[in-house]
Amino acid sequence: MTDVAIREFALPGNVNEEWAAYCRMNTDDSVEALGPQGPRNGPEADLRAAHAALTESRVRRWLVWVKDRPVGFARLVVDFVDEPEGAMAHVYVTPGYRRRGIGQALAEVVQSALEPETRYVNLEIPTPVPGPGDAVLPSPVGDGALLAASPRARFALRHGFVLGQVMWYSRYDFAAPAVALSEVLATAGAAAGPDYGVHCLEGEVPPGWAAGVAVLKQRMSTDAPSGGLIIPETSWDADRVRADYARVSSTNRLFLGIVVHEPTGKVVALNELSASREWPEAMIHQRDTIVLPEYRGHRLGTLVKAANLEAVHAALPQAPAVHTFNAAENHHMLAVNEALGFRRAAALGMFQAVREPVKSAAQSGQT
Repeated sequence: MTDVAIREFALPGNVNEEWAAYCRMNTDDSVEALGPQGPRNGPEADLRAAHAALTESRVRRWLVWVKDRPVGFARLVVDFVDEPEGAMAHVYVTPGYRRRGIGQALAEVVQSALEPETRYVNLEIPTPVPGPGDAVLPSPVGDGALLAASPRARFALRHGFVLGQVMWYSRYDFAAPAVALSEVLATAGAAAGPDYGVHCLEGEVPPGWAAGVAVLKQRMSTDAPSGGLIIPETSWDADRVRADYARVSSTNRLFLGIVVHEPTGKVVALNELSASREWPEAMIHQRDTIVLPEYRGHRLGTLVKAANLEAVHAALPQAPAVHTFNAAENHHMLAVNEALGFRRAAALGMFQAVREPVKSAAQSGQT
């Protein structure tokens, strides 16, 4: 590998050659892993989003160069607000340069860059949905499996990562819905009854609802199935909700579905969808969907998802589809998605490597 160079690069103030190459390979990586998703935000918008994320995370990035050609990248992210003891790693090598030891070299660079206090490292590995007769890597919690022959999955296992959970990647195609959203809304609305009002809006949450949305956002970290993974509880308040939505809205359109228990005015359910501002014909991403535990059993999850799907399609009729990730053991939400017309398109393995953090001299009692 005498002609290979791995160089760390800082987040630039303006789009430069390194950033453009990094964004281009990020797109290639996503398309290879999950299939075509339509146009995406350009490097300028991605750079704005990266700068906005600095309020909550530290990110280090490396590019691999073969002579003057960028052929891969690595990324290491520490969320110092929600997961200061964890890190998210990502390694990618373009297809024509694999099996040359470049991925191994990138993994070693990331390993050497881990912060002393890092207790665990996460890695997300997409694979095709296994078919009948395929050898699989099963989830440790009994639901879902990855394609065992996946080079990405083998890479994770080879570097000490353990599969903690399988997520299903699903998409809803507006051109071929399994059932009319109007029918779903009518049925779910009748089941919910007159005490629940569903409201669809864009960009900002009304001030009187921000605290209720914060409660739901915090419940996402404790209520969503976590498999065999270490997932800390997050802390949310109204100010953080407003800041998060403002950050997302700086580069994307954010569509909110909110269910309110009308007799009390309490926010009891939430659905979030985000879409590229640059490319209205791009695929839409579903973020959080959650219903407060004491209000479940009224089909509020179905109601809020269907209402927000209808609202986003009216606002962005060019968008072909919505995509989402759900834990394979989250049977209820998967059933809701399937009833709406979401179909599985890939699997995502949530891998984790737990390590002993390096103690400082003060922590170990040395002087």
